[in-house]
Amino acid sequence: MMYQNKMNLLMLNNYYKKAPRRLKKLLRESDISLNIEQGWFNIVEEFLIEYNKLNTIKIRLIQIKQKLGGLRIYYTTHYCKDNEKNKDIILKLDKLIIKYEKRADLICEFCGKPKTDVEQRKPRYWIFNCCEDCFDIKKQELTR
Repeated sequence: MMYQNKMNLLMLNNYYKKAPRRLKKLLRESDISLNIEQGWFNIVEEFLIEYNKLNTIKIRLIQIKQKLGGLRIYYTTHYCKDNEKNKDIILKLDKLIIKYEKRADLICEFCGKPKTDVEQRKPRYWIFNCCEDCFDIKKQELTR
């Protein structure tokens, strides 16, 4: 955990410098693993607003990342006192995560714009969820 906190502070000072306020706070105050491109900063920020309202039982986010061209959000209920009693909140969180993961499918992970040409694209070994313009740029970067 200590290693991830140090990594978060490094990322905060470099890559996530332009991230929204709640995303920065999450990085400063937790040991979450965050691996997303800048285009998804705002959608994750919106998710965090709803998550914070819903999370009255200490559910901890452990990872938010891009995987196989999609947004993935993982959490643990290990720190909650009574998971059976709080089943409704956990189910609401699951639905909230699905909602935002589906929304991210329609938003370019690089430029953040919802475009009609956003789709999963694979230039080499990685799958990106992006628009045609950003894909062209990414292909050029990967061939350098």
